[in-house]
Amino acid sequence: MLIAALVTGVAFDVAIHNGLVTLAGMALVVVAICALLATGRITRGRSRILLLAAVVLSVTLMIRSSPWVIAPVALTMAVLLLLAASFSRTLSLRATFPGIGARLAIALGHLLFAPGMLRAERPTDATRPPRHGRMRSVARGLGLATPIVLVLGALLGAADPVFQSWFNPPRLLQHLLLVTIGGWLLLGLGRAASAKDPVPILGRAPKLGTVEAASVLGALCALYLAFVIAQFVALAGGAKHVLNTQGLTYADYARRGFFQLLAASTLTLVVLLSLRACADRTRTIVVALSEIAVALTLGVVAIAIRRLALY
Repeated sequence: MLIAALVTGVAFDVAIHNGLVTLAGMALVVVAICALLATGRITRGRSRILLLAAVVLSVTLMIRSSPWVIAPVALTMAVLLLLAASFSRTLSLRATFPGIGARLAIALGHLLFAPGMLRAERPTDATRPPRHGRMRSVARGLGLATPIVLVLGALLGAADPVFQSWFNPPRLLQHLLLVTIGGWLLLGLGRAASAKDPVPILGRAPKLGTVEAASVLGALCALYLAFVIAQFVALAGGAKHVLNTQGLTYADYARRGFFQLLAASTLTLVVLLSLRACADRTRTIVVALSEIAVALTLGVVAIAIRRLALY
């Protein structure tokens, strides 16, 4: 774990200095995932699939720089890494919408308390000196040596400009901080992957009546239906007057809508999953409106892809 944390920390340092939205950012994701796999904490195939999906998404860091692309991609990769760690020891594939949220919250907690991964255990043989005692001695020795090295290094750097270019305390502290952050993140993922109880026992989801669920789904379907009709009007040339009066070209029109449409589709997915957890799924009207909402959402995704092709 320590070696994996050190390697990831160095990769994080290199990525920060070269830019995360570059090949260095993609290399950081690959190195961190390989280091996590090398620790042997990821034991389930589904977790490896999630890590592979994060590697595929990391290619975006090398070929795109738009914040509209990078922000959701980075968030998705973070969620995939946390879920991969959370599912590493789970036998069951069942995961409800609240359960996934609880898993992410617990994994974030492990990430916050990552150094707890290095807690030493007392040896069973009382005749052997405790290993954590030697570690404390090494830590105290390094703590005593650090100020001495800094003072002497500053004096030697003032005496020789070549050595001063090598020994730059502010730069060294910056590298040390970045390496520590990268190592901390890796240890947190390792701790989350080692947890015996990655998700708490959750209570039942709050119940939502059929009328309320149907009202939400009906309003959602009506909104999307109006949007789809507007797209047919645009295809027929009826939107030319609107675009001209707002000073938009078709390229501006396409670029402006692509990511907003994807965001709307994502929010719709959250709404559908929430209703699935709370509403009675045996009611015909709930099922029918849900299917219509799914179909209209897929239509919005198709429109978003067409927007990208137009741009």
